[in-house]
Amino acid sequence: MKRPVIGVFPLMDIQRKSQWMLPGYLEGIEASGGVPVVFPLTGEEEEMERLYDLCDGFLFTGVHS
Repeated sequence: MKRPVIGVFPLMDIQRKSQWMLPGYLEGIEASGGVPVVFPLTGEEEEMERLYDLCDGFLFTGVHS
């Protein structure tokens, strides 16, 4: 059976202008049988659409301000 690909949007810390990811998110997806793919928060619309098409689901981790 094909493992589902899950697109993960990292946390964005606006004050520090940084992106980061807690390892538990990726580990949880893998433990559940998925393949996590961390998305960039910027990019060309066409490139992002290609990434979206690869995924079976998404995890939005949030914003830290």
